[in-house]
Amino acid sequence: FEAMNRRSTDGAFRRSGRIITFVGMSALSACTGDISEIPVGVEEPPPPIAEFCEGLERTVGRTTVHRLNAAEYDRSMRELLLLAPEARPSADFPVDNESASGFLNDADVLQTGALLISKHAEAAQALAEGAVASTAFRARYLDCDGPSCAEQFVRDFGLHAWRRPLLDAEVTRLVGVYEAAAPSFEESGLSDEGVQLAIRAILLSPNTIFRSETHEGGLRDLDSYELASRLSFFLWSSAPDDELYEVAEAGMLNREDGLRDQIGRMIDDERFRGFHNGFLHRWLLTQKLGTHMVNAEAFPEWNDSLRPLMLQETELFVEDIIRNELPLSTLVSADFTYLNEELAAHYGIEGVSGPEMRRVDVGSQRAAGVLSQGAFLTISSHPRVTSPVTRGFDILSRLLCAPPPAAPANVDPDVEPISGQSRREALEAHRSNPACATCHRVMDPIGFALENYDPTGRWRETEDGTEDGFAVDATGVLPPTGDNATGEMLDGPQSLGAVLAGDVRFPGCVVGQLMEYSIGRQLEPVDECHVLDVVDAAGGTDATLRGIIEELVLNQVFRQVGGREEASP
Repeated sequence: FEAMNRRSTDGAFRRSGRIITFVGMSALSACTGDISEIPVGVEEPPPPIAEFCEGLERTVGRTTVHRLNAAEYDRSMRELLLLAPEARPSADFPVDNESASGFLNDADVLQTGALLISKHAEAAQALAEGAVASTAFRARYLDCDGPSCAEQFVRDFGLHAWRRPLLDAEVTRLVGVYEAAAPSFEESGLSDEGVQLAIRAILLSPNTIFRSETHEGGLRDLDSYELASRLSFFLWSSAPDDELYEVAEAGMLNREDGLRDQIGRMIDDERFRGFHNGFLHRWLLTQKLGTHMVNAEAFPEWNDSLRPLMLQETELFVEDIIRNELPLSTLVSADFTYLNEELAAHYGIEGVSGPEMRRVDVGSQRAAGVLSQGAFLTISSHPRVTSPVTRGFDILSRLLCAPPPAAPANVDPDVEPISGQSRREALEAHRSNPACATCHRVMDPIGFALENYDPTGRWRETEDGTEDGFAVDATGVLPPTGDNATGEMLDGPQSLGAVLAGDVRFPGCVVGQLMEYSIGRQLEPVDECHVLDVVDAAGGTDATLRGIIEELVLNQVFRQVGGREEASP
């Protein structure tokens, strides 16, 4: 454990501060000068990504041995030990560290210390005791009464716990552990004491706690079981199921058609919700909704039952896009969402009744996909008022991978209007500070395009929702960039969605963050060549999110291991 942890933390220090997406390196400069200027500390802008990648031999980066995070551990234990859906064996574990991108599965920051291992030991003992008392567990693993039962149990349970077949020597050692607590054969079946001890030994093994992908021998393809494990933790945030083990044993995962078949099956499975919790809500920052404060005085109609409904709205919406192979642009331009009666009433949308969430066409007025949904709009607001700055910043950083630099230490990036002043007037005054102007001239128009949504996602015509309030002005002009010499005109959410859907950075940003999550490490500049390959293979600007997921899994960066230690252009 100490060696594995040392390797993990060393990797974190080596790559701390690395640029997440190569495309975003030259997207925005520091908060002075023009948007096209070279970032501070860079002598010259990097070459265009296509030019950089042309003729470059593709390599895959080192991946630190990957400890299961708490959510992955819980889901895996629930599947392995047939626990209740609400069971949380990791409840007392130390909190996992987030990566720079907000994900909880970056191997370089998933440290392993003495406290965590002691908590694993406590959990393993409790899980073992509960397993032998479980009728479902006994029917699944202990339905045996012969002298070879211990070996059969160790092989079957070990396969599912270690996510690969056990070697004969490993089986022998674990049968020895069983026999240490059950020295004589029992005609009535396996000894509970022996089974408990064997379960504890298996669960406390690094083979359970870590996703081991050996790097010896240089670059190599993942074996079928390693690939099954990487695929299941990507799409389910959990261990493989029996079918994945079966196709892995048959060698089907080494074929493109076999991989595509499994991706489709796994996306259609209810366990795909693990993807929402592991990736989707952390990518869009909507996991913050659970603790976000909404001012009860300003919004007396708000209640906590809206929080899970808003998260479910986004989940069902994204599932629709993936399962029906809709264009990636639908994420930011769709004129439909998922509502039930309570959530529709909150938004002021009529014609929806009943508690079931269903697809609802909401019209072009709300046509901004996830950007017009309550989860995103609420977490990007203050408790009492909206924040065009936060909304603009979040869109730039999460959808275009082009976050503006942090505000100067002595400058508040957001401002509250004073009496008699609209929010637009307050931010225009803020932009008079030269240290703030460049970043705000990009962020503010994006945020103002969503000003018709109040801090809880409801549509409004005035800033405070009253007839006498300042009329919402959702117009703006983005600075000219690239071939767009005049700048993009924005007027409300629909136009914002169209601008984002047409931005060349959008598909690459989505692929880059999916890639980072899928392989469990931050991307280095040369990894953007793999990003470009996936975007091209999925159809470029016509890509679907489902196609992107498939092409990412088929790319060598997902299917290989043991390449370069670290590379840069």
